[in-house]
Amino acid sequence: MQRLMCVLLLAGILMACTSSTPDAAPTSLPPTEISGLPTPTLVDEPVLFGEVTFDGSECTVEGPDEVPRGVYYFILNDESDKKLQLWVNQILEGKTFEDLLGWQDEPGVYRPPPAWIEHPRSTYSFDAETTVHYLDQVGSYATLVGGYNPSSLWFCEPFRVVEVGSE
Repeated sequence: MQRLMCVLLLAGILMACTSSTPDAAPTSLPPTEISGLPTPTLVDEPVLFGEVTFDGSECTVEGPDEVPRGVYYFILNDESDKKLQLWVNQILEGKTFEDLLGWQDEPGVYRPPPAWIEHPRSTYSFDAETTVHYLDQVGSYATLVGGYNPSSLWFCEPFRVVEVGSE
C-alpha cells in the first residue's frame, strides 16, 4: 500500500511539473525583412534590424541608417574567437557617434560607459547570436560588440530612431 501511495504521489508531481505552456517563446526569431522600413509599434513582435559582423578587429552593420521607434532584433555574426555580445546604446543629446569614438582610447579597449550613454531595454537569446532591443526613444544610437574575458569593446556603426511618420 505504501508503494502504491508513493507511485501515485510521484505521478502527481510529474504531471504538475510537465504541464504544457501554449505559445511558448521561441529561442530564436524568424527573419522579417526590413526593406520598406516597417513601422512596428512598441507592442509588435520584433522586426529584423540587420546583421552585425565582427571579424576580430572591426565590425560592420548591414541594416538601415534610420528606423521608426519599435522593437527590433539584431543578429551577431562573431567571426572571431573572442565570444562577444552585441549591444545597442543610445547617445544622448549634445553628443555624437564621433564623440563616442573619441571617448575610447583605441578600438577593443573597454571603458565604463560615460554618463551620456543609455542602454535601452534588451533581451538576449540563449545562443547569444540574437538580441532584441526596445528602441522606444527617438535619437541617435550606436551598435557595439564586447566581451568579458578579457573585457573588450568595439563600436560598430551609428543609426537613428525616429518618430513613426516623421520625415
